[in-house]
Amino acid sequence: FVAYKDVMEIKDHQSIFSFAKNHSFSYFIYEEKCDACTIIFSITSQHEGDIELYVNKDTSSPPTNKEYHFKKSTAHSQLLAINLENSYFQDNNIKSMKGFYTIGVYTLVNTTFELAVSSEAEPVTQITSGVSVRHA
Repeated sequence: FVAYKDVMEIKDHQSIFSFAKNHSFSYFIYEEKCDACTIIFSITSQHEGDIELYVNKDTSSPPTNKEYHFKKSTAHSQLLAINLENSYFQDNNIKSMKGFYTIGVYTLVNTTFELAVSSEAEPVTQITSGVSVRHA
């Protein structure tokens, strides 16, 4: 475990409001305690500008614009869901979601944002307009 200065821990089902300066990263640590679940990272920007969400499955090095395990970028808000079916876990033969995740939030403008993390044991399905969803 690597200790970082100015890194806030975020808990399951918790939201954090934070301010980020333009062209800079804000970092957070999340600990997952479930073996086989889906982790949902949600971020909403209070500004029209772009915001990018980066996640690494460890704390050995924080994610950057060039080196990361997972990434999501868009204007306003975004949702990143990861589970053992993601190629990162399969390619690295990782069989458990347990462990620490380093979250990096990168903004292109000064903005306030809300970051939330939740862990769900049930499968999570993204619903898209105009696409039917079949239940098992």
